[in-house]
Amino acid sequence: MRPEEKIILALNTNSVDRAKEWIEIFKKRIKWFKVGIPLYLSGGTRFIEKLKEENLKVFLDLKFHDIPSVVSLSVEMASKLNVDMLTLHTLGGFEMLEESAKIAWDFEEKYGRRPLLIGVTILTSMGKAAIEDITGFDVEKGTAILSNMAKSAGLDGVVSSPLEVKKIRESCGKDFIIVTPGIRLTEDASFDQERIATPSFALKEGANYLVIGRPLTHAEDPIEKLEKYIEDIKRGDKK
Repeated sequence: MRPEEKIILALNTNSVDRAKEWIEIFKKRIKWFKVGIPLYLSGGTRFIEKLKEENLKVFLDLKFHDIPSVVSLSVEMASKLNVDMLTLHTLGGFEMLEESAKIAWDFEEKYGRRPLLIGVTILTSMGKAAIEDITGFDVEKGTAILSNMAKSAGLDGVVSSPLEVKKIRESCGKDFIIVTPGIRLTEDASFDQERIATPSFALKEGANYLVIGRPLTHAEDPIEKLEKYIEDIKRGDKK
């Protein structure tokens, strides 16, 4: 996998026009694009269809979290949209995750394809102290517990901050997919992210994909900044 293929560009906007501008800038180098709740509410399924028409990969980040029957139906509909990866909140519980995985596997058996199911563990915007206040447990222990539950339920991987990747990799094995937001070069602002690290650090710890948004989309020279990220990814690949 080439370094740039490990980048998922986060289209963190509610403007379809702005998202299209970012896609035009980056699509020659980046093939993965993350569509979150604001953009999905603005652009709907048609926006996703347009991305697929351009042979781009869609990471649908709607963080499904509801009763098992509702979430499994949502996974089925997302599968029909031909998205390549989607997120579910692991805190929805084992039954919710397991039913969703079964729907995805049934879809693959019928149509020969399915999205990768990725469980959200603990948001990178939350600091360690806040997590411990709310949950009563250490963030590393918590993400390990949630990741193992996701794997047992049949999910393909999880989302976690780069700081918890090593623990998850040790616990869940080499084939489990780990997607890491909170990726920043040392020169970049953290924005509203708390648990952050460089691309090279995340990859050395065992991450597979790096979600990068504002450091690239809001850069004065986006392509120049992208090249800096790619260089750091190459350093991480030399592990």
